[in-house]
Amino acid sequence: QYLDKWFGTRNQRFTDILARGDVQEYAVRRPAMAALTTAVAARTAAHNDALAGRTRDEAIRYTDWLVRSIACEHVAVTPGGWGAGWQTAHWAFLTGEAAWLVWDELTPQTREYVAQMVVYEADRRLMVKPEYWADANGVLVTPGDTKAEENSWNAGVLDLAAFMMPKHPQAPNWRRRAVDLETAAYARFSDNTSTTPVNGVPLQERLDGSNVYDNGTLENHRAIHPDYMTNIQQSWWAADLAGLAGRSVPQAAFHNAALVYGALSTVDLPM
Repeated sequence: QYLDKWFGTRNQRFTDILARGDVQEYAVRRPAMAALTTAVAARTAAHNDALAGRTRDEAIRYTDWLVRSIACEHVAVTPGGWGAGWQTAHWAFLTGEAAWLVWDELTPQTREYVAQMVVYEADRRLMVKPEYWADANGVLVTPGDTKAEENSWNAGVLDLAAFMMPKHPQAPNWRRRAVDLETAAYARFSDNTSTTPVNGVPLQERLDGSNVYDNGTLENHRAIHPDYMTNIQQSWWAADLAGLAGRSVPQAAFHNAALVYGALSTVDLPM
């Protein structure tokens, strides 16, 4: 995307991402994903100057530029900007992890914008309880529409905030809410009567519903949907972040992981 989308404005300190399309999700999420992809390559030494046609230093500057532009237009920095929406915690997570991977090589301004963006979105998630496809009695609340992926991506920004800013006064609250969301994200019907503890709390005390069937499959767009089963990987972002922080991974990040991901090969899914 570099030559098509960004090359022409590369010498500007910012690019107006919101002016690049009518759909805000695409305007924000796509450059966030590009920044994260580039940051992963730069951080892990996967970047190859010859193959990329650009140096690692140029990749860092590109990441900095995209991240700064995205975070600058967040409502925490610019009134009226993007943020506080259904999926915006996910976009903030993608942008924030891109920044944290190469944190020491970013400008102070970029780091400040990112911190404000991440804190804003994480604090907002504290005020929203986990969502469920079915209630604790197994009655469908949103038929054909699991809430698994929303819970797991919202946990991502909370984990990012807690691991990246462990001395922030809200860090313990961010961590607790992330655990709540990760446990609920791919919770089964049977989990609601289970005494098995996850992060020290029995499932039946922590959960108020479920988002997957007991065999690990789930419904979205009114069908059994393998794509949304693979989204359990979003809960595993906690492992990446814990590694960056040198901390332990919360048990909740892997709740029902083997069951759900394994169902892709053990359950006869409709094609």
